[in-house]
Amino acid sequence: PPYLKPLEYYSLPEQAAVIARAQEAKAAGKKIVIVSGVFDLLHIAHQEYLKKAKEAGDYLIVLLESDQRTKEMKGEDRPVWNQEQRKEAIKKL
Repeated sequence: PPYLKPLEYYSLPEQAAVIARAQEAKAAGKKIVIVSGVFDLLHIAHQEYLKKAKEAGDYLIVLLESDQRTKEMKGEDRPVWNQEQRKEAIKKL
């Protein structure tokens, strides 16, 4: 079925590298935790959420909603920070 077809997005180098590292971690017996969100205007509750998620396993994967998806979910005036800004804020944690 079409919904099982891998998205082209997952073949981008950055995403492919995360998938490869996760596969290595899984093979090494590590616990992988995956979280997702918009993280627009990253605040203390987001930081606590991510901290607790990291504490729950050995390897944390953060899925970041795209600008397009954020607009669909939260309205045309969102996100306040674009996807690149939100990604950089999360990486700094």
